[in-house]
Amino acid sequence: MIPLPWKLLGVALLVAAAMFAWQRQYNRGYAAGRAFEQNQNQIALNRAAIVLKEAEEDWFWRSFNIGMRLATQQTKIEVVTNVIREEIPIYITPEVDTQYPLPNSFVWLHDAAASGRSVAELPSRPGEPAGVATEFTLSDTTQLLNANYAVCKYNAAQLEALQQWARDMEDWWAELRESWPNGG
Repeated sequence: MIPLPWKLLGVALLVAAAMFAWQRQYNRGYAAGRAFEQNQNQIALNRAAIVLKEAEEDWFWRSFNIGMRLATQQTKIEVVTNVIREEIPIYITPEVDTQYPLPNSFVWLHDAAASGRSVAELPSRPGEPAGVATEFTLSDTTQLLNANYAVCKYNAAQLEALQQWARDMEDWWAELRESWPNGG
């Protein structure tokens, strides 16, 4: 028969071997699980990087296209403005300028309209009667109006482009959230 201390030692060795084997298997499983998790994280990061790169390119092209449309519109406005400026002397000749002088009151009304005030709110002009002719001619005034309308059209085109850009960016953001890994 095997003495008791040897039996106890044998049982202790078996328990130690079982614990060692269990711990070794646990560590392998833990390491494998951790490696799998890291791999999944890397795949998600790679996918997110691809989505971000595509979104950045999409954002750039949307903005670029709007900017190009704006530049095209502004070029058209500039061409039309220049054509009208060149045609003014044809329609308003020097003879017409001298036959139809502009009165001070016209200048005052123009200044009031340009500043957004009434004529009464403008600084007083002592010694300038309303009906007296000014140094401004019809052709000068037409040039000024042509330039003012061009600026107005530029501003309108810029506002339209900005509004379109804002709508595009809203769509872009919604598309980005939808395409984001794990649903955004």
